[in-house]
Amino acid sequence: MKSDRVLGLDIIRSFAIFSVLIIHTLDLTTTRLNHYIQYVKFDGVIYFFVLSGFLIGNILIKSLEQSVTFNTISNFWLRRWLRTLPNYLLFLVILIFVFGEYKLRVFKYLFFLQNFYKPIPDFFPESWSLTIEEWFYLALPIVIYILNKVFKWRVKISILFVLIFVIILTPIIRYYMCVYYNVKDFLSWEYFIRGIAICRFDSIIFGVLGAFVSYYYLRLWTSYRKLLFYLGLSGLIIFKLLEINYNHIFFDGQLAYFMSVFYLSIQSLLILLMLPFLSTFNVSSESIVTRVIRRISLVSYSVYLVNYSLVKGFILVYMEAFLKEYFQTLYLEMILVFLFWIISISSSILIYNYFELPVMKLRDRFSISK
Repeated sequence: MKSDRVLGLDIIRSFAIFSVLIIHTLDLTTTRLNHYIQYVKFDGVIYFFVLSGFLIGNILIKSLEQSVTFNTISNFWLRRWLRTLPNYLLFLVILIFVFGEYKLRVFKYLFFLQNFYKPIPDFFPESWSLTIEEWFYLALPIVIYILNKVFKWRVKISILFVLIFVIILTPIIRYYMCVYYNVKDFLSWEYFIRGIAICRFDSIIFGVLGAFVSYYYLRLWTSYRKLLFYLGLSGLIIFKLLEINYNHIFFDGQLAYFMSVFYLSIQSLLILLMLPFLSTFNVSSESIVTRVIRRISLVSYSVYLVNYSLVKGFILVYMEAFLKEYFQTLYLEMILVFLFWIISISSSILIYNYFELPVMKLRDRFSISK
């Protein structure tokens, strides 16, 4: 039976989660294997950001065009939180128990303050991206509501103002952070720029820009989709080739400012250029390949939450201590990589089927009356 999901968007989501797993695989391997993994290593989270902005932005725009009321916004938040918070809180509780983190700082994680304007602690570090998303989707409807009710701007104009404001302001914040923390290498860039919420809102807003164009200017959105796809893909490939061959000069001199201020925005824009094609790409009949892509896409959120701290940081640590007595280094690494992928994906399927999916089905039962 044909799915009503868009295959092109499932491809992006599957590619993004595989990229996350590949990056986390690097910590399990030696330099010899890492050399080859570098060729297929991508920043999967930025794909999630742009895709999320596009999908959630479409939902928000359609809702607000019907009615700009507090009930509309409350329903938007309720559905959003029922989608993201249960899984997040489940893993937060598990990791608190597993790692014995009962300190006061854990309360920051309940309100997504762990990396709002400062680097994230070493506990549950993969939650950095959720802070960015949750704060963005909390603030965006509020700003649009104020612009509409106080300044009497139409929804379209209000959204356009937010788009321009965030796209301009976020790189300025990154420039300040770059200077303040003296970002001169990849580690400091990742710590003080890439992983801080106020430095990353533009990655999501580029997805919202796609939602804006596709809603208000549908003909423009679809007219040049193949050309834009090839432009976006070509740009991403060029950046990848530069990363592989000239990674050692990325933060030399003025390039450090380019990497901090503009690089993430350009990456987000290139991903956005591919969305007009991918958001309309589908197939007439299902195959094993398409079913696998859709399944991986469905469980990607659970994979993201389970793979790093719980699987790699806890389960594999104990398994490695046991297995290293029986296997040499190379074989041990191969076994650990295999277990990392198998445990991450299989456990995520169970979590999706028996926890995430039942919770999502509750969303239609909870709705704030108009």
